Amino acid sequence: SLDKKDQGKLKKQYLRCSVILNDSDPQIKFDVFERLNTGSEKLQPQEIRNCTFRGNFNDLIKKLAKNENFKKMLKLNIANSKNMTDVEYVLRFFAYSLDMDNYKGSVCEFLNNFMRNHRNLTAIQIEQYENLFEQTIKNLYRVLGVNAFKRYIPDKRNWYSVTNKALFDAEMVAFSKVDITELPDDAVENILHQIQDIMNNEDFIKTIERTTNIVDRVHTRIDYIKEILVNNGGRLVEN
Repeated sequence: SLDKKDQGKLKKQYLRCSVILNDSDPQIKFDVFERLNTGSEKLQPQEIRNCTFRGNFNDLIKKLAKNENFKKMLKLNIANSKNMTDVEYVLRFFAYSLDMDNYKGSVCEFLNNFMRNHRNLTAIQIEQYENLFEQTIKNLYRVLGVNAFKRYIPDKRNWYSVTNKALFDAEMVAFSKVDITELPDDAVENILHQIQDIMNNEDFIKTIERTTNIVDRVHTRIDYIKEILVNNGGRLVEN
């Protein structure tokens, strides 16, 4: 129904196509999926990973995100509870806890690579990963309860209500590296007070508030929490 002039314009146009094969670089697949996802309702990165990195590891992190104590500590709002933000937090834990040496400063690329490289786990690995996560959550909840992943405000003697991703990394990874299962209650109480105290330490605050993805700052904030756990009788473990 178009006139000849408009038909001619359409016929002279080119459509550029890129062919994505099964063995194409997974990062390219992720990037293309993300670029195509610019219309309607935008998907979050973990929703894209859920589509592009399928396997039993993906099934596992979705299962672990339903842990009741984990949900209490994370305190996500309704919107974030529906867009797989909770699942991305579980992925962050495993990536930083098990593959920190490969972190170069790009969080998205780091998480993508970890999911790609661990998409299919053995039955033994699945059991090990699940036990590691569950024990970490149990010990962390024992110390901080629903205040885990939150910044303490010494002047007001109160906790922020919003989860801090940098604190999440520091606390989860440190508690996965140091076992406090056998510690008495007084030692647990000391750990709590010392975690509160470092929230007044300018060097520590810098690692959780400003340019938090710098590699050195990720290591530093984790080491701060690990040192507190070890100094109170925690036992270093290998993941």
